[in-house]
Amino acid sequence: MLHCYRLKRILLKSLGFIFLFSAISLSEPLGANSNKNIANQFVESGIERGRLGDHQGAITRFSKALEVDPMLANAYYKRGLAKANLLDYRGAIADFSQTLYLKPKYIQAYVSRANAKVDLGNLQGAIKDYTNAIGIESQNPKLYISRANLFSQLNDHIGAINDLTKAIEMDSNNPEILYKRAISNKELGNYRDSIKDLEKSIKISPDQAILYYEKSLLLSKLDDFVGAIDDLSLAIDIDTKNPDFYLNRGLLKSQVLDYKGALDDFNSTLELEKQNHYGYYNRGLIRAFNRNYKSAIRDFSQAIKFNSENPLAYSNRGLAKLKIKQYKSSIIDLNSAITIQPNNSKFYLIRAYARSKQGDFRGVLFDVDLALKLDSRSLYGYQLRAFANSILGNFRQAILDTDKALELDSKNSFTYQIRGYVKAKLGDFQGAISDSDLSIAYNPKNSYAYEFRAYSKGRLGDKQGACSDYKKSSFYGGDIKKWLESESGEWCKKML
Repeated sequence: MLHCYRLKRILLKSLGFIFLFSAISLSEPLGANSNKNIANQFVESGIERGRLGDHQGAITRFSKALEVDPMLANAYYKRGLAKANLLDYRGAIADFSQTLYLKPKYIQAYVSRANAKVDLGNLQGAIKDYTNAIGIESQNPKLYISRANLFSQLNDHIGAINDLTKAIEMDSNNPEILYKRAISNKELGNYRDSIKDLEKSIKISPDQAILYYEKSLLLSKLDDFVGAIDDLSLAIDIDTKNPDFYLNRGLLKSQVLDYKGALDDFNSTLELEKQNHYGYYNRGLIRAFNRNYKSAIRDFSQAIKFNSENPLAYSNRGLAKLKIKQYKSSIIDLNSAITIQPNNSKFYLIRAYARSKQGDFRGVLFDVDLALKLDSRSLYGYQLRAFANSILGNFRQAILDTDKALELDSKNSFTYQIRGYVKAKLGDFQGAISDSDLSIAYNPKNSYAYEFRAYSKGRLGDKQGACSDYKKSSFYGGDIKKWLESESGEWCKKML
């Protein structure tokens, strides 16, 4: 009996140990669940702090969660988002990477890590993340669109188009994707393909003014200015308060010589945006074209006020001042234009012309020499230098310049006119007559050519021919009219 009792106690003791160990082993999963619950509570608390804008507080709570459960992928992910909100992109990337280590197929972690890489300027790294995400979820058009945006930023428009085409295959009625592909095609110069996508977008979403605006820009690239104007008008019907729409329509109307319509559109631009320097500049061009030079000068001045770095505003104001004989002020404007853009040969030529009006022909030579160094094929440069040299008595150099000008344009009336004048000065009257003949052939209303030919004919004794040419010069507006009416021209006036 004692033996049996002892065995019973041993058995009970053993059972106690078994129960104890069973209890211990059962308590471990219960503890793990408890830890996970605590960790999740920290995560929820962190999310709430983030909603309140306390991202640092959120990070603290997500970190607490990870102290309790270092394998909680969601805590790494949420902490990464909080770090990104605080502009700690490297820290965010580290947390997103840990998330992906624990959950390799977590699409949103790839996307968030890609966004953080973009913020650090690592576009190629971001593309790799989207590529990994697409490998997991290949039928998600948003992933292709996001990767296409990155390709576009890297000027890989072919890559962008390929991704957008894939996205369109999955979502063919999305006007935003069609619009993005249209923009990428535009960047590649595929204007017609771009227009097709915009037209599809317009059919799906006809109330989006930007679609008509972009289409108008493309049509203008194809020289369809009328079609471009029509599309901009549709854009304006939808959005009557966008100054850029009026500005661009004004530019297009200028292309089709509708200057009144252009002026109206530039006025509308400035009514909507009173500091729009493009509006003032382009309205100034229209006013200058209409010979309203003082108003043009005011507009160019306003353009300069709101954008003092536009060299064209200075150069065109200088040109307008030339027209009203404000030569000194014109040169000051050209100086400003040259300071901003010293490699523009045209600015030197305009300043040279202004100097010629002041009688500063050595200054003309200085400016033209600079212009020709920048553009050795400038026809006007050689003409202007030939003219200045002829005035300064450098006739041989003037002949060389006119010869160079004729190499560039063998049918230019003004060049033959200058060379005819120079030959007359050199006593080559027959040569002067030949050049004047050619000048008149290419421009029958060139009063100066008639005058120079008349002078040469007179020197060769052909008074009848000289008188006839003097009268033609007067008829076409030449200064010789006063001479004909004076005593000096009395002999010619009596001739039939």
